[in-house]
Amino acid sequence: MHIIGWPHQFEFEVLEDYNPLTSQSIASRIFVVEIPDSIAESVIREVVAGTEVKNGPDDPFWDCQDWVCDTLTRQEECGFLTAHQRDGSIDEMIYACLEADDEGMHPLQKQGIEENPYIVLS
Repeated sequence: MHIIGWPHQFEFEVLEDYNPLTSQSIASRIFVVEIPDSIAESVIREVVAGTEVKNGPDDPFWDCQDWVCDTLTRQEECGFLTAHQRDGSIDEMIYACLEADDEGMHPLQKQGIEENPYIVLS
């Protein structure tokens, strides 16, 4: 379960029988929490699927990482993980994003960024 798209056009998507570890573009794996077997998978799926996808005019910078944060917050509110586990997972995701290779960026754009430390990427 994830969202795809770009600002103002994100969509929720469920990939059945998909193993993300087989992806060629995976940047990092982050352990969040081991959820006890007493919590049904269907309940977890319902919580994740119910996480709002924000495409409104007030959300121009909202993206898939924000969706993950929102999803983790919903899971914390349901008692699947603690606030400490949620915050630690979000921190690890931020570190992974900072260390990941830039995708889809033209080499000249990348070169300009390295030469000009005042360019801010969002």
